[in-house]
Order: sequence, then structure tokens, then C-alpha cells
Amino acid sequence: MTAKRGRPKGSTGSSFLEITYEELGEYLAPTDLVKVNKLWFKKALDAKVKKLQSKSHQLTSPKNQPKTPPTKVYKTSVTPEEKITFNLIDLND
Repeated sequence: MTAKRGRPKGSTGSSFLEITYEELGEYLAPTDLVKVNKLWFKKALDAKVKKLQSKSHQLTSPKNQPKTPPTKVYKTSVTPEEKITFNLIDLND
């Protein structure tokens, strides 16, 4: 008979508990370090990025943009009298 390695099945179930982020914040300062599983963190980060990209896409998608009427362009001509004239003076004098 060979001995099994590792923890018995189901033994880690009581090692974890669920608390809210708000409750966790009551026990930790903003600069405290918290160890988390790398795979879990990557999945959480990817989910956050996808959510932000989805929101960004919804805001910029053409169907969500308000329809603005086309603007009219009027041609005007500038006469010499309408040009602004100015004189430069040297303030060091």
C-alpha cells in the first residue's frame, strides 16, 4: 500500500473564509501587504480590464453618440479693412 501525498481531500475548506473588501479594509492600512494567489490576481485583473474596456467601448460606440445635425458652412470673404493691424514696441527703450 502506498501512502498518499498532500492534504486529505476537503481539509482546506475550513482554512478560508469570505469577508467583504470593506471589512478587510477595517483591519488593514492602505499600505499593508496582502499575499494573494498569482493566478487569482491575474484573473481578477483581466476581468477588471475587460469591464473597463467594455465601458469605454459603450461610451465611444457610434450608436451611443448623440446625433447632431449637419453644420452649415457659409463662405465669407475678408476685406482688407477687416484685418487687424498692430504695432510692436520695444519695452526696453
